[in-house]
Amino acid sequence: MKRLGIKYQILLITLIPVFLIDLLFTYQHINGSIRQANEQLQSKGQIIARQIAGASEFNLFTGNDSQIQYLLEQSVGSNNIVLASIYDQQGKLIAESASEGFQQSEVAEYYYSREAIQSQSNEHSDVFAPDNNDARTSSVLGWVHLYISRQQLKQTTGLIISDSIVFFISILIMAVILTVIISRRITQPIFRLMEHLKYVETGQLGKTIEPLEANEIGALQKGFNRMTHALLANRRHLNRRIQQATQQLNEAISSLEAKNRELGLARDEAQKANRTKSEFLANMSHEIRTPINGIKGFISLLSQSRLEQSQQRYVDIILKSTSDLTNIVNEILDFSKMESGKLQLVDEEFDLHEVLEQTRDILFINVLTKSIDLNLIIYSDTPRCVVGDKLRLKQILLNLIGNAIKFTDHGRVVIKVSLEDSSFEQVDIEITVEDSGIGISEQDQQSLFQAFSQVESSDTRRFA
Repeated sequence: MKRLGIKYQILLITLIPVFLIDLLFTYQHINGSIRQANEQLQSKGQIIARQIAGASEFNLFTGNDSQIQYLLEQSVGSNNIVLASIYDQQGKLIAESASEGFQQSEVAEYYYSREAIQSQSNEHSDVFAPDNNDARTSSVLGWVHLYISRQQLKQTTGLIISDSIVFFISILIMAVILTVIISRRITQPIFRLMEHLKYVETGQLGKTIEPLEANEIGALQKGFNRMTHALLANRRHLNRRIQQATQQLNEAISSLEAKNRELGLARDEAQKANRTKSEFLANMSHEIRTPINGIKGFISLLSQSRLEQSQQRYVDIILKSTSDLTNIVNEILDFSKMESGKLQLVDEEFDLHEVLEQTRDILFINVLTKSIDLNLIIYSDTPRCVVGDKLRLKQILLNLIGNAIKFTDHGRVVIKVSLEDSSFEQVDIEITVEDSGIGISEQDQQSLFQAFSQVESSDTRRFA
């Protein structure tokens, strides 16, 4: 349900008490006036009955019934008397007169009044009595019965009610007019304030409320004007800030465009350098492979000659290392793979234990020059036959174990291989390289797997 506005709330708050008070006053006025009219009718009936009783006393005492009848006929028709009758003291009807239209069955609709007819007499006491004052005595000769019409009372009651209703409506209309005037004095400033609030909602902050009221609403209007001035100042300040930020953004965009042009030039130069590098690698591929193939060929011839067992072992190691070196060089010189940023892994079945032992044998020559031990521990749960890139695995192990040997002067280097997890499709092998060398600081560990990172240059030069 829609709530009433403040204007109608003020009207209701003001008019409801006025309406109730006016209604109560009108009700009391009508009751009081009707009660007063009834009392006047009763008093009037008693007075008329008393007058008729006084006028008919002598005639009743003397038995002049005709005169009594005449008196009653003169009384009926005036003062709203519809029936007048006189009875003697034994209750016998002496005379009676009724107006036209009087109905005995509707006697309850009339006002009834009764008055005694008393006779006044003087009785003298003994003339010789000390107290010679007259003694007056009275006796009831009969009764006067009157029925007075209530028609005039009804008319009077109707006039009282109609006048009271007119008075009630007049008071109510005056209250409504006065309330409307007062409510307008209160609501018009509020409506003006609401109108200016709509201006603020639409961004029209320059409009202020004029003139101001000289009351609490006026203080509210002053506060609203101060608020709009503050909002206008803030908006102007924000506009200036936005203009400054826009200018700075345009300058930054211009600077970025200039830098983009510089980066474009640098990219072109880098692409040119890459093309030069590619041409160089293409030209050098044959020169690099030629000596490696020569070494590999002569080692193969040497392995076919009669050698001691230890010499044959060394020759096999050299031959295997040369083959691995040839494969690595082939990958490095494969320019298409380098340009695409992808180095494709070759999945093939190989003997993991054999690869580990070959790696250990290749690096064994480095251990002989130092007083350290190189131990390979392969746990029994480690599978032998696996599928993967054998060359990449051997390359990683050569780098890790080679660095461990390089930075270890005394003690040992231990290679531990164990099964970490297995499923139907794959196995996880954990290969741990432990050494008693200088180790790697926590700071260098953060960049251990980043490109082109190494330990401090002093340590590198020391163990080179």
